[in-house]
Amino acid sequence: MKRILLLSILVIAASGCGINKQAQQMKALEKCTYRITSADEISVGGTDVKKLFAGDDLNIASLPGIAFGLLRKDVPLKARLNLEVKNPTTEGASINQ
Repeated sequence: MKRILLLSILVIAASGCGINKQAQQMKALEKCTYRITSADEISVGGTDVKKLFAGDDLNIASLPGIAFGLLRKDVPLKARLNLEVKNPTTEGASINQ
């Protein structure tokens, strides 16, 4: 019984150290600076922004989907953002999955 209790305490202590390290690494992410380098595949209300603005003109055929989303108060914005992240500290900043 004592061995099981001791083993359980050791396992909990070992996993606690790993969780603490992950928390410190995530905390270091707050100190990082983020800059958007590019944005691709941008869609508003399911409509591709490139198709919405064809050249300098507004494509009116794409507006009903956005108008319907505004009426429902649900206009999803979807995009792929490429970020530049700089860590000014010497601490490791990461997210473990």
